[in-house]
Amino acid sequence: MKKLLLALLVVALPALAAKYDPDQDRTALRQAAISANDAAARAAAVPLVPERSAEISADLDQSVVQADLASNAAKSLETGAFKRAAEMASELAGHGAPAPAAATKDLGGAAAAQRERWKSLSKDHDDLLGRVNALPDSNADKARLKSALSNSAASLAAADASLTRAEAGAAAMTTAVSEMELAQKRAQASNAELTAADSEVVRLDGALPPPVNEAKAATGLLGQEPQGPNRTRAGQKISVPRDITGQLFSAADRASNRADDYRSRSAAFERAQAAFDSAKNEAAGTPDVAKKALDDASSTQDDVRARLDHLKP
Repeated sequence: MKKLLLALLVVALPALAAKYDPDQDRTALRQAAISANDAAARAAAVPLVPERSAEISADLDQSVVQADLASNAAKSLETGAFKRAAEMASELAGHGAPAPAAATKDLGGAAAAQRERWKSLSKDHDDLLGRVNALPDSNADKARLKSALSNSAASLAAADASLTRAEAGAAAMTTAVSEMELAQKRAQASNAELTAADSEVVRLDGALPPPVNEAKAATGLLGQEPQGPNRTRAGQKISVPRDITGQLFSAADRASNRADDYRSRSAAFERAQAAFDSAKNEAAGTPDVAKKALDDASSTQDDVRARLDHLKP
């Protein structure tokens, strides 16, 4: 069921992920859990006398009300965490565009292919320049050929600059993708612990009403015979909601702490995502720019080669 929820959230997400801020739910969960436990503890601390039974019942009822609020806050915390998990999964999947890992691989591959061309054409340029320089100064074509190779060198330099940007971008994107994946993995661990704690809050909330009802019924018998056993029984029954709300508070505290961990790891993912986007934008189109410059250099060098090959010895 949770995997289906995550998949549906991924499909429905907008292109940009929202920041994950669980503070409102964390605060509501903590306050409600504290109030539930305080109410149950007050009920257990009231003297077991008939004239205080209404006060005990009111505190017990309040513990149920606050436990319900804690349960609702835990569910909201859970929903927010799953939404953020879906956002991170969507970003890593590319949400319709090439996934970050694939985009990084594509850029790196394109840059590497053009870099090999650059190396080959640079060597060819040097070889051709050597042939041109070997021509006698009296050769009418020498100056024109050297000028053409100078233009080719400028194209090669422009290609080198573009490829340097592409290679730096691919390296930065690779690092950012690794950091995104690591942050998501760590966030998943926090989310698993958060889910367990949230589920425990919800479970304990559901477990509270029956013993509260039993405790209220027991306090209703205070003052009736046999008074001693009735008082003992009431004390025993009232201690059960106190214990349950104490456990609920502990679970709420764990959930709140894990949500804070999750927020930290979500923020790390966001930072890595921003670094990836920045590197991607900086390198956008650079392999194509390099290819155009290399095409120009190749064409020029082909012309120089053809002229050299047709020069009279």
